[in-house]
Amino acid sequence: HDMVAKYQNKLSESQAVLANQHQWATELIKQAKQMTEDKSYETAAKKLREAMTIYQAEGITNPTEVLYLLADVYLQAGQLELAEDYALKSLTMAQNETKNLSILSKIQQLLSHIYEDINPNRALYFARLYSETRELFLNAKYDSDLKTIQHQIALEQNQNKLVSSQLENVKNKVKIQTLNNKLLLVLLVSLLLIVLIIYLYLKKKRERAALLSSINYHKNQLAVLSLSSQPKTKQDAQQTEHKLSQSEVNEQLVQLMLDATHTWMKHTGENLVELADRSHIWTITNDNGTLRTRSLDKYLSIHKMPKNPKWRNVVRTCHFVLAEPELTSVDRNDLNQKLEGLIQVIKAYYGTAE
Repeated sequence: HDMVAKYQNKLSESQAVLANQHQWATELIKQAKQMTEDKSYETAAKKLREAMTIYQAEGITNPTEVLYLLADVYLQAGQLELAEDYALKSLTMAQNETKNLSILSKIQQLLSHIYEDINPNRALYFARLYSETRELFLNAKYDSDLKTIQHQIALEQNQNKLVSSQLENVKNKVKIQTLNNKLLLVLLVSLLLIVLIIYLYLKKKRERAALLSSINYHKNQLAVLSLSSQPKTKQDAQQTEHKLSQSEVNEQLVQLMLDATHTWMKHTGENLVELADRSHIWTITNDNGTLRTRSLDKYLSIHKMPKNPKWRNVVRTCHFVLAEPELTSVDRNDLNQKLEGLIQVIKAYYGTAE
């Protein structure tokens, strides 16, 4: 275990040293480029050779970039033989590195410059090679950039589709929520309408039951009164006349008939002819093509009232009007109370059978 630990420690230390050496070589190359721009060619060449020594220690025999930079330094320093030597070495290395078209085109251009004065034919040869390699490099770079752009476009399209899909999902959720809200609203309104309809139905039913009860009561009163439409005895008649007169009874009949017909026309929009026709209580006459209700009209004026009025027809007319479903509860109660008052007047005037 101790041996393994020592070996791992040494390996780690070695890797750390190699990493530091590589970083130092990179720094030396950077400094050499700056020295070249400052025309300190000897110092630049020295730093490049030091960087090459570090690379060779790492197993890189002839680093292409360092060889190229040395050739460029010596060219600018006017040492053409050294420039040619390093340029050709870097060319050999670059040709073996088929994927590195950029450095290869730079070396070919550098050789073209080196041979400009000493060998124009070779200068032209390397210039052509530079042109071809540069074109290949640019095409490759263009294809690579195009693929990168296409990849980015594809990513953006996918992102747009994702965003569109998310927006569509949100819209669908909103639509579903809106439909649910509308459905709930419709159900709530329907429920309220059903409750209202039931309430109105029950109310109408109660009102109708109360009306039928009242009408039945009035009919019972009429049944009792029908046994005698005149005072039973002279003594009773004298006592009745002391209390009420025929004219007062007639006034009650006219007033109730006016109220009943007014209530009928107010709530049904129909005239007296239609009231007479539907109730079958009053006769209808044809006066030169005009329908008239002469018998009914007599009970609408105290001056036209018959000598012996048919008060039962007035009561039946009130019953018929009270049975009309269009009447409001207020008007129905009002007419019902007035009818009850008339019944009491008739009972007081005509008396009851024993």
